[in-house]
Amino acid sequence: MNPIISKTLGGLSFKYYARNFFFGALLAYILYFLHTYNGDPLPLGMAVFFMLNTLLYPYARFAWDSVADFILGANDLHHILPLSSGTRVDSRVGTILDDMAPICPTCHRAIHRYYDDYLKTNSKSDFDNKEEAHEIYFQAKQGIVKGDCYV
Repeated sequence: MNPIISKTLGGLSFKYYARNFFFGALLAYILYFLHTYNGDPLPLGMAVFFMLNTLLYPYARFAWDSVADFILGANDLHHILPLSSGTRVDSRVGTILDDMAPICPTCHRAIHRYYDDYLKTNSKSDFDNKEEAHEIYFQAKQGIVKGDCYV
């Protein structure tokens, strides 16, 4: 077999291909059923399209699985003023959007380490107020961007 075809077609495990082939065939069957339900014949072009869709669906699924985290973003939502903080004035308010920041999981851990170091260095168990938490968050964020990451 040609090396290019071998690498392309041989890149998926049989189990992965079979599972996704089944779902591709199921989708083709549903579309076939919907089209022929009234007794209309299936045009040849549509039959070829269904067959190609069934054969290529596993590869499309593999491509989607490979880029889904990049497209959708695998981010955490960080509470700038930690939920455990006793500085929250009104616990009934809950989380507000101004207190949230989407960040990657690695940076999220780094910011919490920065928080812990800051509180320990200043002999504190908690932030004094929301403004202090926001200031420390921005310091941590700048430290991560400059490369002083607490990862």
